[in-house]
Amino acid sequence: MFITSIAILFSFLLGLLFFRKRLNLVRVKFVYGKYSFEYQKLFKSYSNGNPHPYCFKDELLQHIQNLRKSSQMQVQGIGKEWIGKLPIPENLTPKELLENQGEPICFNALKDKYYDLILFGYPIDLFQSKGKLVYYFFKKQLFAMDLIFEDFSEAQAKNLLTELNRQFGMPLNDHKTKLFVLPNKDQLLYTNTGFRISLKLFQLENNCFAEVMNVFDNQQNELRDQIENKYFTAP
Repeated sequence: MFITSIAILFSFLLGLLFFRKRLNLVRVKFVYGKYSFEYQKLFKSYSNGNPHPYCFKDELLQHIQNLRKSSQMQVQGIGKEWIGKLPIPENLTPKELLENQGEPICFNALKDKYYDLILFGYPIDLFQSKGKLVYYFFKKQLFAMDLIFEDFSEAQAKNLLTELNRQFGMPLNDHKTKLFVLPNKDQLLYTNTGFRISLKLFQLENNCFAEVMNVFDNQQNELRDQIENKYFTAP
């Protein structure tokens, strides 16, 4: 009888704990939205999982770093109108994107004292290949887009590169990364890691893009100072 009572009480407490977690998730989802850093963080703390598939399996800031490094690269112009161009929408907000495009297939979020980043990915068919188009937002402002092809076979990669070579009017097979400027003055960063081909679109004159690059520099400088003070400064 005593054991049965303990089991009932234990089940009741577990149910109560589950209900409280569920209630907290509903509250945070209502306040911040389903696609927010706050909801994602709380969900992960409760389930050790992610509520949405990630757009990137690797470090998100690596992609910001790639954009930052592009400022040191030589730019090559594309004289002809780029057939597969994707113009960057002006003043697009996450709310408008969700209303227009619906549920994304992937989502990333990062929020700390430096960043307030959210990324949404949607499926796209381009260059005779299936990929995803990722929108980068900082403080709810769009500052870059990323056309990504990955998880492809060797034959699919060859066909994709053949089509890209035709689009860009030059062979890209021997290039891991290359920076282009499009006729509309957008910058396009081509990257091929061997398992992922990425085409990042951005505008240097975009104020939000400039702010993200400045934040990245500040964060890296502070990190460098912390490392130097910890390991290279004499006691």
